[in-house]
Amino acid sequence: FLHDEGAEDIILKMLSRFDEVFTEEYLGQAERLNRTIDDIVILSSIVEQETKYDIDRPKVAGVFYNRLKIDMPLQSDVTVLYALGIKKERVLYKDLEVDSKYNTYQHIGLPIGPIGSFSKASLKGTLYPEKNNYLYFIAKPDGYCVYNETFEEHTVDVNKYLR
Repeated sequence: FLHDEGAEDIILKMLSRFDEVFTEEYLGQAERLNRTIDDIVILSSIVEQETKYDIDRPKVAGVFYNRLKIDMPLQSDVTVLYALGIKKERVLYKDLEVDSKYNTYQHIGLPIGPIGSFSKASLKGTLYPEKNNYLYFIAKPDGYCVYNETFEEHTVDVNKYLR
């Protein structure tokens, strides 16, 4: 953007770019997933921040869709950090107490809006999620994710990679 551009011009450019990227194919896929454009934007923004590598994006999206399907909270640390308005490496138990509609530990379903911008890879991963049975994932120190079907398996991996 140019330094002297006004907010309206910037917003119009951003909307125009979104219309270029969010094709009719993507709209049709969102409908096949029974999701609104807002849903896809919100989930893509979460997937973007939860994963470091594009290879993980469809699988992480699959985990979130699995949770949504069974009314399980998303329990996304990045939404809690957004609610707190801070960036840090680790979310603490006290952080999970933040009273916000962005706190996906306390509220079932998607938060009320996106938590940031997202890449085309996150958008594609959200629109074309991997079909899997995973309900849990964690990012290892190298940034790649590990996936689990059960809380017990997840706890083992948390202790293995994050403690």
